[in-house]
Amino acid sequence: MSDKENPRLQKRLDKLKEAHRKFESPIIEDDQSDLSKSGYASEKSLYEAYSSYSPRSRPVYGSLEWVSYEQESITPVANDLNINQSYFNKMTQIQESLYAEIETLKNDKKTLSNENIQLRAKIQDLEKQNDSQSDKIQKKDKELNKLIFDKDMLLKAEEDLKKMIEDIRKKHEFVSKENNEIKQAIELLKHEKREILKTTREVEIKNESMQKTLKIKEEDIKNLQQTLSELESSTGKFKGTSSQKLGTKTSKLHVKKLEIPEIRGISESPERKKPLQLSDRTDEILYKNLYLEAKKLLSAENSTDFYEKIVKVKDIYAKYNKLKKFIDKLSDMIVQCSPSGSFTRDPSTHQIWKWVTRLLEEYMKLKQSISGESYAKLCQILNTESVEEMIEKVAYLQNTRSRGVLRNP
Repeated sequence: MSDKENPRLQKRLDKLKEAHRKFESPIIEDDQSDLSKSGYASEKSLYEAYSSYSPRSRPVYGSLEWVSYEQESITPVANDLNINQSYFNKMTQIQESLYAEIETLKNDKKTLSNENIQLRAKIQDLEKQNDSQSDKIQKKDKELNKLIFDKDMLLKAEEDLKKMIEDIRKKHEFVSKENNEIKQAIELLKHEKREILKTTREVEIKNESMQKTLKIKEEDIKNLQQTLSELESSTGKFKGTSSQKLGTKTSKLHVKKLEIPEIRGISESPERKKPLQLSDRTDEILYKNLYLEAKKLLSAENSTDFYEKIVKVKDIYAKYNKLKKFIDKLSDMIVQCSPSGSFTRDPSTHQIWKWVTRLLEEYMKLKQSISGESYAKLCQILNTESVEEMIEKVAYLQNTRSRGVLRNP
């Protein structure tokens, strides 16, 4: 700080300078200097000059009147000298006090100068610190801008992750729904498979029984043909007519032999067969035989039981058609989901079962990896059980790794 920066000190210095200027030299010295400067060399010349300006007539120098006049003039001068001496003493005291005060002020000035130097040094240090802090603030501003940019990027990444999570959830719900439908379909397949196997075994058993019956019928036909031949040889009168009737019966019996294997498959009812060109008696016998064979094949005890089993066979056949449609759709889905060229023809039931089983195994492994030990370990590492927080932390780690700087979250 300069002297002008302290108005109180400056005011006091101005006051002291003014007092010092007034009282620097004593009053008597000033009067003597004035007399010396006046140009009068002696008291006589001074007296003469004074007498020339005085209005009162002065006596001749050295006469008695002059002596008395001088005595009268000395008395007031002596009084004036006493007064001046007293005034001088006071001024001297004031001067001494002013000198003391000046010394004090000089000491104060030195102290203030030292303080000023210290304050200047401190100001320089503060300026340096201010510059350093300004640099730090600029660096912090850059870091803050970078953090704001990173925050915006993280928010954008978070929005993208939320969208991805929503898509994954929708896909997971869709897959879960499809898995439930597949499970239901598999259960239905298992049930239908058991029913089909059961029906197949029953049909095989009935088929074997029918084969035995057919052999017996064939033997009966041969016996009947032999009997007819004997009748032809013994009766000449009715030879042509009998031969024609027997030929017709024989051809009808052969038709019966050819039509029975189709009845074994229970694919069509007797009503849907082409009508046989037989006589009423032959048709009645044929249908009666078919009824008996079907009743025996289905192990029906009476007509009501036979009807109920026929209805059951129709229901099984309808379920079989539905099951076949479902298997066809499942086969198409497997072909579409598999890489091109995986199947050169439609997959078999075994291949469908194998593919669905493998899909369920992979799904269960995925589910176990999410809800099992791996998921628990991941929760422990990231210190959270929320899937969204896990995704946020993984995204943050990925972003920091891509920038090459790992920070503590």
